[in-house]
Parts: sequence; structure tokens; C-alpha cells
Amino acid sequence: MKTLTDIGLDSKEARVYLATLELGSAPVGRIAQKAELKRAIVYYVLDRLKVRGLVQEVGDKGVKKFAAVDPSKVFNIASAALEELRFMLPLIRALQEKGARKPRIEYLEDRAPILSMFQLYDRGKSQRFITSVERLSATVSEDPDTWAKRYESGKINVKTKTLLTDTPADRAWAERVRATGQDVRFLPHNLKLDLEFAMVDDILGITSLDPLFMVVIHSEPSARSAAALFDFVWESGRK
Repeated sequence: MKTLTDIGLDSKEARVYLATLELGSAPVGRIAQKAELKRAIVYYVLDRLKVRGLVQEVGDKGVKKFAAVDPSKVFNIASAALEELRFMLPLIRALQEKGARKPRIEYLEDRAPILSMFQLYDRGKSQRFITSVERLSATVSEDPDTWAKRYESGKINVKTKTLLTDTPADRAWAERVRATGQDVRFLPHNLKLDLEFAMVDDILGITSLDPLFMVVIHSEPSARSAAALFDFVWESGRK
């Protein structure tokens, strides 16, 4: 039975197959007795073995019986599985290498952890944002004003790039941060975004304000690719 389990059959499948092989052709009751398994389980296992091509149903005067196929079929199945594995090996290795660089993903729902993540952005050496001060004000209270004050106080001492929606609130905020030397542009009129984006070093942050949640992807390739797309949109942004 160990040989059968080694090629992929579970213990119940192996017991039922061997019982059917020994009995020749037999009804479910006899197979269950021989395999020392409950009848209901044997019905289920026989269905699986039929799908695998190891057991076939044979009719005998209206009594449903099952018979095992030639044992050489087991060898053929094992050989086919080995060949398939050999074919898939390069892909499996690629997945293994990819897994070593698998990004870490966080999902935040409450206002407090989202604001904490916003504050973590302050420490980044490379910062790009696509946002709407008007939407932020309606969702996270005074955070846009606090954000502007961090520029004005020098707490954020790197040059950032921010793409804003063109609203009175966004324009007023833009004037404040531009006075501190930050780069601000407005999204093209034909581009409407319902999400907020942040690309800070190796972090890509995506924030939904309605409903409120944030997805944070810690992945240098993801952040770099998003930053490249940002720079493309930035060139068409309005000063």
C-alpha cells in the first residue's frame, strides 16, 4: 500500500483499490468489508478512483459492481505525473525565487492606523502623492492641515511631488506647501481618481476614503513601478 500512497493516492484510496483488485469485481458492500471502511466512504472513494482511471464500473444483472483496471495503469499514471512535474519544474523554481521576494501587505481600516501610516511617510527619502485635500478633510478630519504644518515646520525636509485634484481647498493647501519649496501640480481635467496613492521609498500605499481603508504594499519593485507611472502623469499635470 505504501507504493500507492507514494504515487499520490491517500490511504483510503489505496485500501479500496487493493480490495477491488483482489476481489476482481464486487459490489460496494463487499469492497467496504474487504477494505475495512464504511460503505458511505467507499462510495466516495470509488468515485475518486473512477476519475483517476483506476477503477471502472461493471454491470451484472442490475447489481452495480466495481473492478480495478490493470495494475500497469498505476505505473502509467505515475509516469505521466513525473513527466508533468519535469515539465513544470522551471515554473516551480521561478515561483520559489519569486516567493523569496514576496511583498508584505498590510490592510488598515481604522482612522488611527491610517494616520500613523501617513506620518510614517514623513521619514521617506523619496515621496510622491496623488491625493485630494478636500476628500481627506471630509474623512480624516484635520489631517491635511496637520500635513501642511509638517512642511511649514520643517518636519518634512525632503522635496516631495504631490498631484492634487483641482478644488478650492486643494488650491489653498497647494499654496501653503509650495511656499515651503514643495512641488505641487493638479491632475489633468479628464483624469478622475477615487483613491489616494502614496509612493514612498519601497512603500506603495493605496487609500480608499469611502469606505475608509488602506492597503500598504511593502515592495521595492511595486513602489518603483508605481512611481514610474506617477512621473508619466506628472508631466501632464497642470502647474
